[in-house]
Amino acid sequence: MKKILALPLAALIISGCSSGEEPKLPMSTLLHHHYVLTSIDGIAVNLSTTDMRPSIEFGENMTVSAVMCNNFHGQGVLHGNNLRVKKLVSTRKMCLASKLNQWDTVISDVLTQGTQLSFDDQSSLVLENASHTLTYRLRDWKY
Repeated sequence: MKKILALPLAALIISGCSSGEEPKLPMSTLLHHHYVLTSIDGIAVNLSTTDMRPSIEFGENMTVSAVMCNNFHGQGVLHGNNLRVKKLVSTRKMCLASKLNQWDTVISDVLTQGTQLSFDDQSSLVLENASHTLTYRLRDWKY
């Protein structure tokens, strides 16, 4: 009889410990913060020849605004550490810096397909999906 009771109890304990879900990222760590892009897929972003500063910021109710060549805006949904912006809208201009034009596609895909969010340290935000890794540095606006 003891063996019969021990089996379901052990299964319950194991399933509780191995849910596989990462700890939920508090929305407060993102809201009202502005991050500047520092690297894409491990390659440093160096745009000293342009005035463009690729960035991302998170507003009230998880609105997401990003800048590459174009401006992107949409309503984000955060599930655990996964962010997805289903209806992402953007401007449609062409930039002189060809990298920025290429990165427009990257940020659009990363946000609409979904991305894992993590922090490397207190000031580095990482967006990662199956195809790309974007690293941003905290650079809040000064008023």
